[in-house]
Amino acid sequence: MGAMTGDAAHIRFMTASGAHLVLRLETDIKGQPELLLAGNRSGVLSLANVLLWLHATAYRREFLSLGELPFIETQGDVTLHIRVSSGAATGQHGAVQKLDRGAEFEWTIQDEDLQIVGLCVNQLAAMPEREYTRLQMESESAAGIHIRMMDVHQWL
Repeated sequence: MGAMTGDAAHIRFMTASGAHLVLRLETDIKGQPELLLAGNRSGVLSLANVLLWLHATAYRREFLSLGELPFIETQGDVTLHIRVSSGAATGQHGAVQKLDRGAEFEWTIQDEDLQIVGLCVNQLAAMPEREYTRLQMESESAAGIHIRMMDVHQWL
């Protein structure tokens, strides 16, 4: 058996055992669209790992569809793509745009801000008592992003 190569192999390596997140489109308490990523602690850790990997490899990979990740299950027809931009950091967590096809979204984020998001998600996995985080999206964002750990009771 040969060595595993390519991005899929790296993503599998960074995926914790039993990792699972569900991606679905909801509305927040203000009635605004919100992309929810909810699942177990292993899934949150795996998401953090992949976001930090994407930051590290942004010099050669600008796009990632969350549908590529083996631990993410989409509910409904929602799709979320991440596009990494090389501009200056904004101090925010990017902006989500709705694309033309159904519930397809693109999350554009500056490379340096992506690293901060990866660390924020990692902190959520490391400190389960926090249970969730809502990313600080730019004002023009068409949707928010909410990450929630559903098995927090097992870790407290």
